[in-house]
Amino acid sequence: MKRITVTLLALLLCLGLTACTGNGGGKERETLPVTGKLTVAVLQVGKADAIVIHTENRAMLIDTGESDDGGKVLNYLNRQGISRVDYMLITHYDRDHVGGADRILQYTEVGEIIRPDYVGEREEYDTFIADIQELGITDRVMSAGAADLTFMLDDVQVTVNAFAKTTYTNASGVVQDNNFSLVTRLHHGNQVLLFTGDCEDDRLAELIAGDADWSADWLKVPYHGNATKLTAAFVNKVNPSYAVICDSAKNPADGDTLKALASAKVYETKDGAVITVSDGASLSVTQQEAE
Repeated sequence: MKRITVTLLALLLCLGLTACTGNGGGKERETLPVTGKLTVAVLQVGKADAIVIHTENRAMLIDTGESDDGGKVLNYLNRQGISRVDYMLITHYDRDHVGGADRILQYTEVGEIIRPDYVGEREEYDTFIADIQELGITDRVMSAGAADLTFMLDDVQVTVNAFAKTTYTNASGVVQDNNFSLVTRLHHGNQVLLFTGDCEDDRLAELIAGDADWSADWLKVPYHGNATKLTAAFVNKVNPSYAVICDSAKNPADGDTLKALASAKVYETKDGAVITVSDGASLSVTQQEAE
């Protein structure tokens, strides 16, 4: 009887005093102290990633779209009164993720770069590296198997996870640099948002097989919504309530990916920029009109 009473008391305390679980996955999740709101803007830049994350005092970018998209990122920053970006994180070096970095770096103060440790093969990568050296920006390079990088963006805990292997190739021996994608987790209050770059099966397999809890309330769907063998298994592990896909009318998300996301509210950037606001207890997601 005493054991039952203690168990019931612990359960009541958990339900009454804290949000012991998040929406994603139903697992226990720590609730962090909240001092303000978190805003995540997934911009409409075609089949490319350009994401602005900002709190009351700080800002962060995850990817910058293609070269013509740098101006769109700058316009958003200006509209929000953001004159400094504390962190620019580039998930990997495809031009639809790093292309806009050059213009942003030339016109906005950036405190620190976070990027994967491999050599890109496109001119956008060369320009990006030259900018870092020219401007003398703090450059944090995450190598294969590196420990997670964790830091605070005001009251938001940011965790960056690196890939496990030094190279990824397909059956024909072609390098698959999508699998070098850095994965970022934002933890705000009891809400978790997960950003997955262009992870394909080898990288998704690492996330699925590991011990880390990748459950999240909100997911930036990997690889522009292209379906791979492990897409459904990864979505099941994350179990998001909201999902955002960076796609375009010309290159929409695969039907199999949308099917895997049937239990989530799905937003596609082909229909307009997606703005998410967290107060630490819940998320509000809205979509702007398509440009």
